Amino acid sequence: MTHTKLYVALQSLSKEECKSLQRYLIMETSDTSNGYHLFHYLNECHKSSNSPKSKDEVRHQLFPTMTEKKFLNLCSKVYLVVEDWLVWYDIKKDKMLCSVHLVKAYNRRGVFELADKAFMRARKKLSQQEKIDLRKSEHLHNLYKYHYFSENPVKVREGKDIFEKLVQYWTQNYKEKSHLYIAEMQNWGGGMNFDYSIAKTMLINSIDGLPESETSMVTQIIQKLTSNGDQETLDELYNLLIEGKIQEGSDLEVFITLYAIAHSIKMWSSGKLKNKEYISRMYDYALSSKILMNLGKLTSSRFLNIISVIVLTSKPSLTYEFLEKWSHIIDPKDRNPTVAIAKCYVKREEGKYGDIILILRNVQYTNLNLTMLSLVFLIKAFYKEKEYDVAQNTINNFKRRLRKTKTGTEKTYYYPRLNFLLVMEQLIKSKHKKISIDLDQYKHLHHRIWLSKQL
Repeated sequence: MTHTKLYVALQSLSKEECKSLQRYLIMETSDTSNGYHLFHYLNECHKSSNSPKSKDEVRHQLFPTMTEKKFLNLCSKVYLVVEDWLVWYDIKKDKMLCSVHLVKAYNRRGVFELADKAFMRARKKLSQQEKIDLRKSEHLHNLYKYHYFSENPVKVREGKDIFEKLVQYWTQNYKEKSHLYIAEMQNWGGGMNFDYSIAKTMLINSIDGLPESETSMVTQIIQKLTSNGDQETLDELYNLLIEGKIQEGSDLEVFITLYAIAHSIKMWSSGKLKNKEYISRMYDYALSSKILMNLGKLTSSRFLNIISVIVLTSKPSLTYEFLEKWSHIIDPKDRNPTVAIAKCYVKREEGKYGDIILILRNVQYTNLNLTMLSLVFLIKAFYKEKEYDVAQNTINNFKRRLRKTKTGTEKTYYYPRLNFLLVMEQLIKSKHKKISIDLDQYKHLHHRIWLSKQL
């Protein structure tokens, strides 16, 4: 049952979320129901990191008299409960969203006195919110919309004011988000060579003349960053974060952080970034605020992507400090090999290839990508240390593993990796003597820049 929708969904949950789902499932069924027993079995597999048995084996173990059709129906029913819980859980976490929807629920049921009180409470909370948040105007728009478009007699007394506020917050929210969409058209469209010129012009014209809000001025700065890519605009966004003016945990904080990281790297690569250490500070902020994490953890691939950037933009000592500070957030099952490979990035930049061999000598791997990456480092290290036979043996080992990636999700990496090995074999045969290799003949090639430096 490892690849069933039900188990895949359960695997994405944290310990606390599983407890919440368990209570929800009991509420929907009971702790003696077949659905609960199935959930309990799969949850125990998830907690112990053991793969569940096949569907037939699970059916015979838990429900020996149940037919296959009934078991599949049971799986579907439990999965639907999981989906219901997922929506409920995410909405319940957003207290303001719940407060706004409470006004809608009371008005629909005709409990207008309670709807009025819920409306006043929600409006007061939103008016007291001092930090900049993209969802504030959205919540206010919905709050006034649910109160106006109802049978609530408040419309007789305050209808004109409520409707004007409704329209005000709608236009405000529209302008705030339009700046973001224009920014993404410039960011994504520019990078992927998509032509968004018509849609972009339409949006720019539609918000021209609409009143500014504190939030729209911030999203306009994001738009400006994707357009100009200048240090002054980048500093504006960075200061908004560091000075605590943006609502913590908000979508706006996420947008600012991710755009700032992406464009600081882009500016560094084009020589426009004044201080390279700005990138490590932004990554530090992103991890401190858990923006880059999933359930409090970071995948090995994402962590190494961060290290591969920081090692090029910071001193080795700062990279080691970053590694020491944040290695605990890596998924535990991949933590040790990930930290070892991260250190290899630093050693490579320092030219200490002998240390790479020592670091990776006794590392154990369960992740294919980490195994492949460590072999790349070892091939480079053995070559640089002139251990040509060992380097060739490592390439042979790599090729055997590479055959597993010719299909499936790893297919796109097959030829870039294979071509890297083919070029390395030519370098090994030359034994550091001058050799001419036309790298342009390899359309797909990993580590092209490193290889070009060896020629």
